[in-house]
Amino acid sequence: MFAILTKILDADEEGFHINSMAIFNGVSGEKKSNLAIDDSAHPDFDLWEYFLFAFVGAGGGVVGGLFCSANRKLAMLRAKLSLSTVKKGLEVVTISAVCAATIWILPSLSKCGDFDGKRLGPSYFRQFNCEEGEYNELATLLLNPLGAKGITLLFTEDDPEAFSISTCIVAGLCHLIILCVAFGMSVSAGIFIPLLFIGSAWGRAFSLICNLFLDADWQLDPRTYAIIGSAATLGGVVRVLISLTAIVCHTTSLSFFMTPIMLATLVAQNGELI
Repeated sequence: MFAILTKILDADEEGFHINSMAIFNGVSGEKKSNLAIDDSAHPDFDLWEYFLFAFVGAGGGVVGGLFCSANRKLAMLRAKLSLSTVKKGLEVVTISAVCAATIWILPSLSKCGDFDGKRLGPSYFRQFNCEEGEYNELATLLLNPLGAKGITLLFTEDDPEAFSISTCIVAGLCHLIILCVAFGMSVSAGIFIPLLFIGSAWGRAFSLICNLFLDADWQLDPRTYAIIGSAATLGGVVRVLISLTAIVCHTTSLSFFMTPIMLATLVAQNGELI
């Protein structure tokens, strides 16, 4: 609440007002054009998009349910095999080598994009095998640290053409398979950051697909669905609501996303039915 009030007070010298509040919950306000604020600086949404948020949440629940089911079967298989310490070490080395090779080979099949007009600096984009002034879309998502740069790119890059639909789908699918196979090996590992990345990639892809069928006045913000998708996918696996909503809102500094995120995570919990 304090973060929301701070944004409103900074944007409007007259203080709290329902019209200025509307800027941050996606509802158009009469005073919006008079406020000194860059609308593209942060992701936004409209009231009618709440049913899409629920749909994204359902998708995150399905993905989470399938992930839990597949990983449970792998865990039972590992327990049945009862691998020795040496074999467990070989499993870690083999899976790590295959995953690393996959992450480096896949970008060779990806297309290049023009770096001009991108919000983030060149340190976030990987040139890989592209020409000067260009970047490799898949290499940018796969070869960057997931939390430090991968998720940041999907959350903050407002150019819809920064990452194509196929790039987002392949990047998310690649990390989902790797996570499902690797989670349960005899090494310490976490699932929060990979699941956030997977959900953000697929959420962004979902918005881009919808934009193909929507008029120019109804175009969706890819950043919004990257955020909602990340929360939905993680919620579909860990089955939490309040704490996950608080974490995503706090880490993105988007307190006005509380209700969309809570809606998506609430619907995502239905994935446990799979």
